Amino acid sequence: MECYEMTLGEPDVSGRRRPVVKPNSEFTIDVDVVVVALGTTPNPLIAATTKGLITTNHGTVVTDELTGKTQKDKVWAGEIL
Repeated sequence: MECYEMTLGEPDVSGRRRPVVKPNSEFTIDVDVVVVALGTTPNPLIAATTKGLITTNHGTVVTDELTGKTQKDKVWAGEIL
């Protein structure tokens, strides 16, 4: 996977600072699978369709806090802070 470091640019007329690529920041990460995920709330379909996946009352996936491993074999979850 080819990646780039980002930084916030100058504010536009609305005051929003948009992300821009840092020059010469390209790097590569070897991966087998990439799952693109975007959202602000858990998708209820994940828990409803994934047998053995344990979730909280709020719908978030229960994981080991250090590794992100769930109770289901070969399944990890996490968040970007």
